[in-house]
Amino acid sequence: MALIGVEVVTPEKNLFTGAAVSVVTKTSEGDLTVMAEHAELIGDVVPGITKLELASGEIMDVVVHGGFLQVHTQEGAADDLFGDGEAAPARSTRVTLLAGVAELTTDIDLAQVEVDIAEAEVSVDKFTALVSGKGPDDPTLKESEFELEQARTALDRARLRKLAVSTKSAS
Repeated sequence: MALIGVEVVTPEKNLFTGAAVSVVTKTSEGDLTVMAEHAELIGDVVPGITKLELASGEIMDVVVHGGFLQVHTQEGAADDLFGDGEAAPARSTRVTLLAGVAELTTDIDLAQVEVDIAEAEVSVDKFTALVSGKGPDDPTLKESEFELEQARTALDRARLRKLAVSTKSAS
């Protein structure tokens, strides 16, 4: 079984660095699976659940709220991504996922997600009412529209987090 080096990074922290069999993620072009010897690419990652199949057979789910992915295959080993005791291949594939916001599903508190969804729904309703009450010439319309979009994004993120945890619990 050929392994790839994987790194999942956010601005706050490095979520994962290590060896995996595959990475499955969502892009604007559709689902993408990366395995050893994958063609090099740079692309976007859209909000969704990224699955890492680790060398142990364990599946690690990461909720990604968008970002970029780079696949690089090179001659020689990427020793820094293969753990102790794992033989790095003569030709290695490295996957780097840079996410603005991402978290392991194991770190998500479902009760807090329910609270976040309720709060985001209230915000969406509030800003929808604000926007609908303004005319096109109102100088605060743009600001209210921006706040509405931020509230919708927060709601979408909370729903994605709930879906990730619910899906993980069902399997």
